[in-house]
Amino acid sequence: MAARFVKSPDLPLSASRLSLRAMSNKEIVEDLLQRLPEGASLHDIAREIEFVAGVREGLAELDRGERVPIEAVAAEFGHRGTSRLARECARLSATEEQALADEGLGADAREWPAY
Repeated sequence: MAARFVKSPDLPLSASRLSLRAMSNKEIVEDLLQRLPEGASLHDIAREIEFVAGVREGLAELDRGERVPIEAVAAEFGHRGTSRLARECARLSATEEQALADEGLGADAREWPAY
């Protein structure tokens, strides 16, 4: 599904957006290399550069007033079904979970320090 961009209202720029925008590509990569751990692999470095490039592309789209309407995002991701977390949570029994929680509070609760 191709996203259709629409004009967004002017948004205030954060300090990080301003500094990222003011830096050249070379400066961004140099800064990134300084912050990565010494043992970072070339794959890790490339992934970080791809991430920063994506962020810069997104910032440029915002600067041009482009955005994807939330309805388009919901339509794109809503069809994927429920997450594993949602499925596992649906299997829980509130009564059983409360019984387990109450079971462990007996003596332990009396030993907790007062706040």
